Amino acid sequence: MNPPHRAELDPKPTGCLVLTLFLTCKAPLPICLVNQNVTLALSEKIPLMATWSNKMKTITASLCFVFILVLTVPSAVKSDEMGVMKFSTAAPLGSDLEKLTTLVLTEAFKRLGYSYEVESYPQKRGIYLMRTGRVDGDATRVYGFNKEGKHPYYVRVNESHAAIFFDAFVTDPKIKITSWEDLKNGNYRVGYLEGVKFSEQHLIGFIDKDKLISQPNSNLNGLKQLVNGRTDVYIYADGSRAKNDMADEELKKSTITFAGHVDRIDLYPYLQKKHEPIADILTATIRDIKKEGLFEIFQKQVSEN
Repeated sequence: MNPPHRAELDPKPTGCLVLTLFLTCKAPLPICLVNQNVTLALSEKIPLMATWSNKMKTITASLCFVFILVLTVPSAVKSDEMGVMKFSTAAPLGSDLEKLTTLVLTEAFKRLGYSYEVESYPQKRGIYLMRTGRVDGDATRVYGFNKEGKHPYYVRVNESHAAIFFDAFVTDPKIKITSWEDLKNGNYRVGYLEGVKFSEQHLIGFIDKDKLISQPNSNLNGLKQLVNGRTDVYIYADGSRAKNDMADEELKKSTITFAGHVDRIDLYPYLQKKHEPIADILTATIRDIKKEGLFEIFQKQVSEN
């Protein structure tokens, strides 16, 4: 009895399937499986006892079905990278603001089937990345960032997920300040960091010029001016970052204390224009996170670390 014939397909450089079949059949069996760059063609006349003919045809049909499934499944699988939302933020990585927004957006995008990544960039660099579509969104912008239409590639998500607080610090624990008016009414000498537009808009022209002491270098130096008696109050933009400065040895030995929130600015995530279709869905998702109490849990988690 002659040994069974073998039909074999050699591997192709394009990655075609290598298949070796030992088939026996009475009649010619043309098989043709096509899936993108994979083409399988077998046609062989192989003598066999008639009693096995029907069984082998059934087995061949089953093999065809299995091969078709195996070959078509990979084309339906998406790369993990297609589900990544890459954002920019002006908040320093590791800051309380970045930690909170990352917790919220990671949870929100997870519910929408995406993973979330963020990198910190200067404000102007972040705008460039959004304009050129190199990022999928900006994690921290104010509500009216695009009110003049200068950045049409920014699409606001209409639910705030964080806030910057403008905090007052003093060395006299009896002083309580909860508004800009309190600064004026108290006739205090007020220190602030130069270049923070929101602070300057509320202080310059509102507080007597001879009562304003600007700090050109850093908030840490501004707090030291307060401790050394050059000012009565220091306004710290994004007061959540003050705890890092409070670790300074000179400040730890002082009586410096938090006097209250003077103001706050709510922050919103923005999507790059290409993702505009999911803006409303993301808005609703962030609202759900708040309704479920997760937002408060995230805030507590950040404050305790």
